[in-house]
Amino acid sequence: MNRPKKSSGITKQASGVKLPHDCIDWGKFRNGDQNAFARIFKQYNPILYHHGVRFFYDPEVVEDCIQDLFLGLWRNRKNLSEVESVKYYLIVSLRRILLRNKVITRRQAMIKEILLADTLPPIVSFSDEQASENELKTGRENLLNTALDRLPPRQKQALSLKYFQQKSYVEITSIMSINYQTARKFVYKAIQNLRKNMRA
Repeated sequence: MNRPKKSSGITKQASGVKLPHDCIDWGKFRNGDQNAFARIFKQYNPILYHHGVRFFYDPEVVEDCIQDLFLGLWRNRKNLSEVESVKYYLIVSLRRILLRNKVITRRQAMIKEILLADTLPPIVSFSDEQASENELKTGRENLLNTALDRLPPRQKQALSLKYFQQKSYVEITSIMSINYQTARKFVYKAIQNLRKNMRA
């Protein structure tokens, strides 16, 4: 008596090449199949969430980034290529979005610390009629980028490690081959010079 074979999740195309079902759905989704897109989302959303929380720790941010990922996929579906692993592609794409979000968050924290210092006068003067709040933030970020470029290389490196890469002072000492006090001094001097440069 022949027993029915269990499904392996693999579909065989006419060419003889076996593809996972999610890759079949990926091809359909690229052609505008909303049902295939929904199946991909349903299958990988829990996996992406679990991976994202381990990477970023903030569940709400992870959920937002997953939504951004799938919205971007749908909008750009016609420009997407075939993939060997849908799971790998989605995880790598989510990590890029989360990393970008981390950098933005760190930069915003740094801007806030520097720009809101009591000793720092207003560096940009916009009236309500001249610019929106977003434009004001953009102007401040541009000033910060210019000020960063004017820092001595070692100060800039220490500041980048501390704020943008979230390294501890102990890690900075190892990366830059300096002692603990020198690491703190570099960061302190960098912030002082940033304030000075942005007032100029």
